[in-house]
Amino acid sequence: MIPDTIGALLAFLGLVAPGLLYQMRRETRRAAIAETAFREASRVALTSLVFTVAAFGVLSIVRAVRSGWVADPTAWLRQGHAYFVDHYRLVLLTAVIEVGCACLLAVIADAVVRRVVPGQGEVSKTSVWFQVLRADRPAGKVPWLHVHLKTGADYWGFVGYYSAEMAQLDREISLKGPDLQYRTAATAEKKPLDDWDAVVIGASEIEYLRVQYVPAAAEVKHRG
Repeated sequence: MIPDTIGALLAFLGLVAPGLLYQMRRETRRAAIAETAFREASRVALTSLVFTVAAFGVLSIVRAVRSGWVADPTAWLRQGHAYFVDHYRLVLLTAVIEVGCACLLAVIADAVVRRVVPGQGEVSKTSVWFQVLRADRPAGKVPWLHVHLKTGADYWGFVGYYSAEMAQLDREISLKGPDLQYRTAATAEKKPLDDWDAVVIGASEIEYLRVQYVPAAAEVKHRG
């Protein structure tokens, strides 16, 4: 069912927000699970329902202490649209507080799980290449790579470009100078590639990468 009014759309977003927030927080500490769209949507909806009911419980306690602070759900159900028209500011305030409370409970639940359940570290959602070549790079330094191919050949150079696909075999990386070098599997001596501007290598051909962070001023010359 698709919401056909602005109010219905906002109500829908408010209802799914707590579950979506919790699942997004969850995926920073656990690897994502491949699942169908129906199962993922059902998990978000069920999680939202739990936090929404808990938030309504909190609001019920607040109403028992200060009845004027929260809309009266019984009167709203009994009078319907007439109650909303007469108390629309209080109803809207209650809705905002309820969604905020449910989202806060989702954050608290995530924090409790992180503290209580073992093995709850941070999980990176980026590729290892991005993490090593960009995120972990010290300030003022650039990555210098040694690429060893499955054929036994080796290449050395600065990182030019690389594709960011999460699927490893779909990636490519380019090496550039200065001091771009290579070595064949049959020889032990490095040879310069002074006449080449770049070398493009497919990830499926790579055995391993070795990374060294060198000063950005190494554009001058790197003696690897």
